This record gives sequence, structure tokens and C-alpha cells, in this order.
Amino acid sequence: MATSSVSSSTSTAVTAAEIQAANKSAAQKLLTSLNAGSGVDTASLAQNLVDAERIPKENAINAKITKNENKISGLSSVMFMMNEFKTRLADLKDKTSYNSLTASNSNSTALNVTATNSAVAGTYNVNVSSLAKPQRSVSSGYAASSSVVNGGQPFNLTLSSSKAGVATGTTANPLTSVAKLVAPSFGASAPQTTDFSNFSITINGSPISLTPAPATADLSALAADLQSQIRATDSTISVSVDSGNLVFSSTDLSKRISAVSLTADAAVTDAATGTQQVPPAATFMASLSDISFGSSPSVTDFKSFSIVVGGKQFNITPNPATADLSALAEDLQKQLRAQDGTDELSVTVSGMSGLQFQSSNYNRKITAPTLSQSAVIRLDTGADVGSPTATGSGITGIKFGTTPQVTDFKSFTVKIGDSVRTIIPAPDAPTVSALAADIQKRLRILDGNDDVTVTANGSDIAITSKSNKVIANAGLSRTTYTDSPDGIIAAINDANRGVKAELVNDGSAGSPYKIMVTGQSGASEAFTLTSSAAGGLSFGTSAENQASDAVLSVNGVQYTRKSNSLSDVISGVTLELRSTTSTAATVALTQDTSAIKEKITALVTAYNDFDNIVKETTDPKSTLDTYGKTLVGDPTVKMIRLQIRSMFLGQSSTSTTALTSLGDLGFKTDQKGVLSLDETKLDGMLKNNYSDVVKLMTGNQSNISSVSTQPAGIAGDTFRRLNKLLANDGPLQSKSDNATTENTKYNTQLDKLKSRMESLLYRYTRQFSQMESLVGSVNSQKTSLKSTFDGMMSMYSSK
Repeated sequence: MATSSVSSSTSTAVTAAEIQAANKSAAQKLLTSLNAGSGVDTASLAQNLVDAERIPKENAINAKITKNENKISGLSSVMFMMNEFKTRLADLKDKTSYNSLTASNSNSTALNVTATNSAVAGTYNVNVSSLAKPQRSVSSGYAASSSVVNGGQPFNLTLSSSKAGVATGTTANPLTSVAKLVAPSFGASAPQTTDFSNFSITINGSPISLTPAPATADLSALAADLQSQIRATDSTISVSVDSGNLVFSSTDLSKRISAVSLTADAAVTDAATGTQQVPPAATFMASLSDISFGSSPSVTDFKSFSIVVGGKQFNITPNPATADLSALAEDLQKQLRAQDGTDELSVTVSGMSGLQFQSSNYNRKITAPTLSQSAVIRLDTGADVGSPTATGSGITGIKFGTTPQVTDFKSFTVKIGDSVRTIIPAPDAPTVSALAADIQKRLRILDGNDDVTVTANGSDIAITSKSNKVIANAGLSRTTYTDSPDGIIAAINDANRGVKAELVNDGSAGSPYKIMVTGQSGASEAFTLTSSAAGGLSFGTSAENQASDAVLSVNGVQYTRKSNSLSDVISGVTLELRSTTSTAATVALTQDTSAIKEKITALVTAYNDFDNIVKETTDPKSTLDTYGKTLVGDPTVKMIRLQIRSMFLGQSSTSTTALTSLGDLGFKTDQKGVLSLDETKLDGMLKNNYSDVVKLMTGNQSNISSVSTQPAGIAGDTFRRLNKLLANDGPLQSKSDNATTENTKYNTQLDKLKSRMESLLYRYTRQFSQMESLVGSVNSQKTSLKSTFDGMMSMYSSK
């Protein structure tokens, strides 16, 4: 910002006449001071001398700063209006912006229609034969929701489905394609590359013998040499070093490596040939082959999965994100690792329809991977709450249920200092580590601090306090479900197996309370639910409550879907089915031109605003506040105006036979360059030549790159040009940045001038003070001498 020496007002430019008047005033002050005669005001004289030199220079710099500030202001206003114009162009530059359709529907009772921008105008006859419905099975009746079902004893429910096309796979343990030499080493005293005279390996019963020739006497070089030599015979073999062991593996899982050995040179006494470790055939690998999701694939096609790892059975409820093998493998691996507490287990897709299960720990035996369309829902989950430690600050032996679920524990209680805390656990996974993390999070929320820490160690958890509060009485309670309709409903819903249960009261005498279980919609989602209750709990499904698909025909083509919401039958249209039809419903998608007309009208306004601001900033006679006449004589802004005008109002790069420019749409300019729109003409073109309008404006392009040179119509080409002009390295921003940089330099010059003038004022003040002292001394002597002479004259003249 300029430092004003002329006026306190900075709202308008400093004129040359004002600067000249200020300079003349400073000079006049100096003359007045010099003519002061005796008793000179030396401070005023010094200041006026400094001002006479400072003010002309300061005014000249301030004038430059003010000019640049006005330029920056003017450029900002132009760029703002250009951005507004660009925004309006963005609404019209893509072909998809013109796909605004109005959907009419002759039978809104039977279906609802929603069209998106990707829809295509047309007429469709829709017949709805049936709606998609879920299966609803209802239990036998009970007198109350708390009635005893099985004599107070817990029991199991079995949820099963038999979806068409679902294949649960065939279990197998492939031949082991991995072997180890444990802890081989070169001679300890003087390792040599010749320490080993022979190596042998047997692959699928065929022995291979070779002479090791490593580049250096270390295991890495030995592994590289053995791999190179073996691959001359079998290209699938890899040799690596793992924790001091040599590991031999094949990428072909059908190949079995049954023997590996090293032989030390006879002259070497301290080389170690290693211990052979070849796992048995059924070991750290297992597979499921020929798996398939159903004919109508669903993420609930598989109800349960189990596998035995190292003698421990893992039970999992599959929950893939999508109905495909890759998602299933990812989900099973995530859940297995969570329950196992390690990253040793992996699940990968094998071939077109298989899953491969493997442990990186070759000593862990994997057997019996099993997928099933059935799942057991237990009223007693089998979870173990463990035992409190001696001090009560921890729990040992915690175990989740037979089929681990995050709901296996109902509550956790602990005494911290004098406060008893009770929470409802909700871990992210059914593991002790996740349980500990969840308990810690909830305790810290209750306490409002991070004093308490809960750690997991295997099946144990421990609670500690940073402030040494006494921790006692830690305990879990497990989730059990009462032998009643209420308990059965809770067990079914907590199991999260793709069905939901609720209590209904049908009003019948004696036993009105029944359990209704609802599946997912679609014929393939049918299920059966049986129980082991001795009390005879059973579920039945009436004819009207059978699962069914939505069946409809569109223009004579029949479609079957599991849902009543269909977005893949008519392109760009979502059909919400509500009821069946007796006669075809007519769905008409017609072009809605009102939205495009509104956008085009807004474009006219935006262009005029841009054009007007350019006129006002470059017009020396402008009366516009703030921005008027701030860019007078600036050639860049005028050039940009001409470029945009020529591109926007000129011929389209994608003209059609009917349309070549905006003039054909009803755009026109008056003598002053103001743009207007003939709406009647535009309406006619939108009605009769809609596709030509789209091509004229967009070149039938959508989301075209800003660096593309492909013709993109009037809106697309102009938008692309504006992008370049408004870029950070564009001409307008560059001019604004240069003006800002210049003002920084000018302000530095003002600071230096101020510093120099302050030094000059100090020097003048000191010199004039010395002069004043000298003049005072002379005047004193003059007075003294005059007094002496007057006395002498009086004495001699007797006066």
C-alpha cells in the first residue's frame, strides 16, 4: 500500500497536479523558515529541508504503487467475471448435460420411473407379471413372548438354503511343493566356495544332482547358484534364504519336492550341510475346488465356513463384499487372521473356481476347509468368560463361541479406584485382542481420559492404570439366549445370517405369539429353518409367503430380477415396481428443453457481464466505482476480449448442416456489443434440431481433457480457452503477480527513503543546533560590547 504524502484519501488515483501542489507546498515551507531572521526555528528549518527532498520522491513512488494497486483490482474483476462465464460454459460443454429427460408413466400405481442423464428418449411398454418377495416363515404359536420352548434348555437352530447353481467345492490337500535345509553353513574357520561338493533334490520322484558353484562363500550366493542350475532342468523351482535356512519351492503346486541334501567336501570339517525338512503331503496347504456362487449370485450364497489349522477349528460366517471368489477369498483371509491372531494364514483364488489356503508356518497343518449353505444358530454360543486373576485386574482363558461372533459377550465390569464401570462390548472382530481394544476405548470414554490401558495376551486381558489406581473385580458375562420366542429372535438376529426375525401376534386364541423369519427378496433366497428343540418348535411357509422374483417385460422382452428396483432394464432408468399390471404401462421419456434453455439464458448474462467489465476497466471516462478506468491502455485485456468474442460468437468447430454458430440459435449483438437472445428462435431449434444444438455446443463430447485438441463445440472450445487464460501461468494472473512484485519493490524503496530521511533530519537538526549556539554566543558578545561602549561614551561625554 502506498504511503500518502499528498492526501489521506486512497480511493482514487493521485493526479500529477496534486503531486505538483504538494511539492510546491514543501518548498514554500523551506523559504518561510529561511526568512525567519534572528531567532531561527532550527527544528522547523531542518524538517522543511528534509521534506523538500523527501516529498517529491515519495509522491513519485506512491503514484506507481497506486497505479499497480488499481491494475491488480481491475485484473481481479476481469478474472472474476471470466470465471463466472466459464462456470456457465461448464454447464453446457458436455453432451451428458443435455440428456435432461422428463419421464411420464401411465400407471404410477404399478411402477415409479426415474430417469438419469444417461437415459435415451423413447417410449416403452412395461408389463409386470410378478413382484420380487422375500420368504416369510412363521413358527408355531406360544401364549407369551417369554413362554418356555424347550423346557428351559438351550438348543440349536439350523438355517439352510439350496440355491440353484451354488457349489460348495471339493476339499483337497495338494502335494507339498516346498522343502527346507535347516541351518546349512560354510566352514567357520575359512569359508570357501568349494566347501560343498554335491547337492541333490528330488522333484516328483526324479532326482537331480549337481555341483554347487556359488560366486561367494555365503548362503545367498549358494541359493542363487542352486536356483540357476536347477532351473536348467525345472523352471518352476525357486531357492531362497529364510532365517538362515535354504527354502526350495515350486510355483506348480502339483509338484512334490521329496528330498534335498548338501554334501560337504571331504577336506572340510566345519561346514554344516543342514537338516532336511520336507513336510508331509497333507500339511500347510489345502484347497477347495469347483466353487461357484448361485445362478443369481448373492453374498449370502454361503452361510458358513470352517477349517482346521494346527488341530484348531475355525468357524466363520462368510461376509464377502461382492458375490465373487476374489471377494470371498479376501473376506475369509481377513476373518481367519483376526481369529488366529497372526498373519500366517492366507487365502487366494486358485484357477477359475478354487480357493487355496496356506500357512507361512510350514509346521501348521491345514485340513478340512469347508463351505456350506447351512449354518447353526445356537442359543448357547459356547463362549467362555474366563477366570479373574488373583488381583482382579485381568481375566484369563477368554474364549469366543463355537462360531465366534462379536456379540458373544453381554457385558464387562471392572472397579477402577472407587468407581465401578460396566460396559457392553462391541469389538470389531470376535478376537480377544479386538475385545481388549474395544474395552479400553469404552473405558476411556467413560473416564474422559486415557488413564486406563487394556492389553491382550493370547486368551488373557490385563487392565492397568497410569495413575496407579487400584484395578479390581474385572469380569465378563457371556451372551446367552433364553429358551423363549424373545430369546430365539435375538439369537437369529445376532447371528446375522441373511434373515431377520420378529415377534408377531396373530390374535389367535391361546397361542397368538409367533416368530416370523424374513429372508431376502428373490426366488433364489429361499431357506429352511429347523430346530433341535424337544418342544417341537417348527416353522412353516404359506404359499403367499414363498420367495419370488420380479418378472416383467419391456417392449416384449422378458426380464427376471431378485429386486423390485431395476436399473439395468431400460438404460439410464430406474424402475421401482409396486404391483402387477393387467395391461401394459406406457413409459415415455421425452426431451426436457426447459433446463437447457435456462442454462443458455444464464450464459448470455455471464458473457455480457464479462464484456461489460472489460469495457469499464479500459474506458478512461468510466464512472464505475473501484474498478472503472483501472486498466486504461492495457492491451492484454482488450486482446483477450477479442479472442473470446471471436471464439464464442464465431463459427463452431463442430457445425452441422442446420447450425453453424450461436446466431443460428437466436444470439445477436447490438451496436454496443451487448448480447441478447431471441427466445422464440431458440425454442424452435431446441424443439426441432435438438441433436444439432448439442453438437454445435459440445461436439458430442463429454469430460474432454483440458489439454485435448479435439474439436469440442462452441461451449467446449471456449471453456478450454478460458482455462488457459485463467491458469496460474496465464497472462492475466502473470500481470497481477508482476504488479504485486513491483509494489513490493516500491514499498522497499519507501522504507529506504524513510530511513535515509530520518538520518538526514538528525544531521540537519544537530548542525542547526550548533549554529544556533554559535549565533547565541555572538549575540551575547555583541550585547556586552555595546554595553561597554555605551558606558565609555557616557563617561567621556558626561552623559
